[in-house]
Amino acid sequence: KATTIAQIFLDEVLCRFGFPVRVISDNGVQFLSNVFTQLCDLLGIHHQRTPLYHPQSNLSERINRTL
Repeated sequence: KATTIAQIFLDEVLCRFGFPVRVISDNGVQFLSNVFTQLCDLLGIHHQRTPLYHPQSNLSERINRTL
């Protein structure tokens, strides 16, 4: 759910690590929602999404390949 992701992002990421310049995510619907987009816009965070069907550009997918 988009509101859950936004709340976790605020509570767990921003409170622990501060405000990032950029957030990279996959194309999950919770990251494409208006809630998450508006949150990033409000905080001045550039939201970058990985290309569809291109796991080589997704760092977590590359790490999984190594495992």
